[in-house]
Amino acid sequence: LQLHFGKSPTNDTGQIYARRSDENSVITVSKDALGPWRASYDVFRDRHLVTMTGPLDSIEVRAQDHFTIERGADNTWRILPGGVAADPELVDAFIRNLGDLQVSEIVKDVVTAPDLPNVGLASPSRQFTLRAAVTNAAAGITNRIIAQLDFGTNQDDRVYARRTDESSLYTVTQADLALLPSASWQMRERRIWHFDESDVARILIHQDGRTREVVRNGVNSWSLAPGSQGIINDLAMDEVAHQLGGLTAESWIAQGDENRARYGFTTNSLRVEVELKTGRKLSVEFGATAPSGSTYALTALDDRPWIFEFPWRLYHQYVQTYLTIPATLH
Repeated sequence: LQLHFGKSPTNDTGQIYARRSDENSVITVSKDALGPWRASYDVFRDRHLVTMTGPLDSIEVRAQDHFTIERGADNTWRILPGGVAADPELVDAFIRNLGDLQVSEIVKDVVTAPDLPNVGLASPSRQFTLRAAVTNAAAGITNRIIAQLDFGTNQDDRVYARRTDESSLYTVTQADLALLPSASWQMRERRIWHFDESDVARILIHQDGRTREVVRNGVNSWSLAPGSQGIINDLAMDEVAHQLGGLTAESWIAQGDENRARYGFTTNSLRVEVELKTGRKLSVEFGATAPSGSTYALTALDDRPWIFEFPWRLYHQYVQTYLTIPATLH
C-alpha cells in the first residue's frame, strides 16, 4: 500500500489532499497527522546502543583493568582471570544498564579511521564486548559477539561512543556511562562473610585507643571480659552477632591502604573484631559518612583492604547502639 499526499485545499489550510494507491478517490485528512512524519530520519532511529535479544554468556571489559564476567553452567557468574565469584545482583544491574544505555547525540553518520583519535576512540578508555552462546550444527556451541561498545573522550559531560559493527559516531552522557563498571573489583560478590551467632566466641570493640571485650557464654548470655566496663544487653548482643554474621556490602568503593584517609579512616576509628570459636578473627573498621548516608567501612579480603558502604540499618540500629564505647568509659 502507498499513501499519497498533495497540497491543502484553498479554503482549509488545516487539511491536505490524500489518496490510497489502490483506490481512485481523493480525500482530505488533517495536516497535523503528517507533522511527525516530516521530521528528520534521526528522530526515528533507535537510540539504544545495544538491544538485548537473549541472555548473555560473557561480558569482556577493558577499562581500568582487563577482565571478563562469564556465566557458568549453574547460572552463577565468575570474574576471569582468577575465578572470583561475581555478585549476581551487580551483574544483573550491569546488563540492565547496558540495555538501557541510550545515545544522547548522533554526531556523525559515517565515522572514518582518521576521526577516531580526535574523539579518543583509536584507543578506547572503555570497551565492552558482549557475547552469547550460539549452537551451530557444524561447529557446536560457540560464543558469538553480540556487540562491541567503545567509549572515548569525555567533553562537556558527553562521552564519544561507537559500535564497532556500525559506521556512526555517537555520544552518551557521563552519568549513564558511570553506571557501568570500570574495574573488576567493582563486580565482586558483596557478601563479606557468613557465620552463625552460635559460632562467636567474643567480640572486641576498639575505639579512640580503648578496647572493650564482650564474651559470649551461650544463647542470650554475654559478659564483659576482665578490664572492660559497661552494661551488656544479652538479647541485643545475640541479634548483633546474628546481623554481623551475614554482613553484605551495599557497594564496593575502593581497594588498598592508600585510600584510608580519603574515606575517613584514622588510627582512632571504630573497629569491631569478631573472634569465632575456631580461632578465626574477622574485623571491620568504620570511617566517614558517604554521600548516600551510609558509613564507609573497611575489611580485609584476600589479604587486601577493601572499602565499602556498610548497610545503613545495621550500622545505625546495631553497631552505633551496641558496639561503641561511650566517652565516659575507659
